[in-house]
Amino acid sequence: MTSATILLSIGFTTLALTPVVRAEDRLRSGQWEIVFTGDNPHTATTCLTAAMTRGLNGTADAVRADTEKTAIARKFKVEGYKFDGTTLSYTAVGAERTFVNTASYHGDTFESLIVTKTNGKEFTTRQKGRRLGDCK
Repeated sequence: MTSATILLSIGFTTLALTPVVRAEDRLRSGQWEIVFTGDNPHTATTCLTAAMTRGLNGTADAVRADTEKTAIARKFKVEGYKFDGTTLSYTAVGAERTFVNTASYHGDTFESLIVTKTNGKEFTTRQKGRRLGDCK
């Protein structure tokens, strides 16, 4: 899995502001280990800088705007955007593939389920991320 793919998944897995979770607690910057299970199981580590997590940690309107901006930059359209305070779900529709994403953030951990549909095939990926500490 490339850094771009990791950032795509994280960029497409955002939460809106809730009263029970402070914005800065949604996804903390730092060194992360992400375990991928499903069609291509593996583990990756990546440094998420404050600039990379900023879009996840704004107001509800800012988070939605960032999600849509990220999707548009990758030639996707966001549909069915919903959140319940801790869990976000949406569909990102592109010309060649569609992602159905559900994700929950907890500051130092997150989990997501991404179903990718392309060329008549469906691929499922589960991610569990945990913050290891500061970036190295």
